[in-house]
Amino acid sequence: MERQQVARTREVRRRRDAKKARARLSALKEGSLAPNVNLMPLLVDAAREYVTLGEMCDTLRETMGVLHRSGDVLNQREPGGEAMATVKAKGKNLAAAAPKKAARKVRILVGKPGLDGHDRGAKIIARALRDAGVEVIYTGLHQTPEMIVSAAAQEDVDGIGLSILSGAHNYLFRGSSSCSARRRWATWCSSAAGSSRTTTSEAYKEGVDRVFTPGTPIQEIVDYVNERIQPRK
Repeated sequence: MERQQVARTREVRRRRDAKKARARLSALKEGSLAPNVNLMPLLVDAAREYVTLGEMCDTLRETMGVLHRSGDVLNQREPGGEAMATVKAKGKNLAAAAPKKAARKVRILVGKPGLDGHDRGAKIIARALRDAGVEVIYTGLHQTPEMIVSAAAQEDVDGIGLSILSGAHNYLFRGSSSCSARRRWATWCSSAAGSSRTTTSEAYKEGVDRVFTPGTPIQEIVDYVNERIQPRK
């Protein structure tokens, strides 16, 4: 089966218009380097010219780097992550005011509670925060609220970020916030399902500190973390 698929891929590459395929990959690369560009139309255009998924991924790796495994602490920029280098922290430099040996970076845990299997947005936010000087722990997919809070306690984080696109957001808000409130963590959410006023108001009722709906600029989330969340002593 694998050999058959490899042979089919090679045949597709042989028959396609190589010049158009290269042009689509170049456009994808340029788009990934530019701020606030929706890459989906570029990916669709590339697919229409029979650019393979592997070629698209290789192109994006050149500009965006390689994502870490779940549970890694993202506190160092990887070579090739130039695309996210434009994200700058505008908050106060907390480390400058304290002796060097006492300086501690803000530590954030990013979690994906529930059965939602789409974590690209969570990883992009984790990467943006990491590039802005924040230590980020990403717990991976399909976590329960209790699992997320347990990991946050073990990692001694300062705040929890939840990425939710499933319809169970109200239940997950309630479970995560009730657990984290005992330790006085600031809990915030991005990409809440529904993106409605009801969703946002329910989140605030359950103790979520801030909700970022789809379309929110990444810089706004970075600014929130730097201005709202302080490193634990």
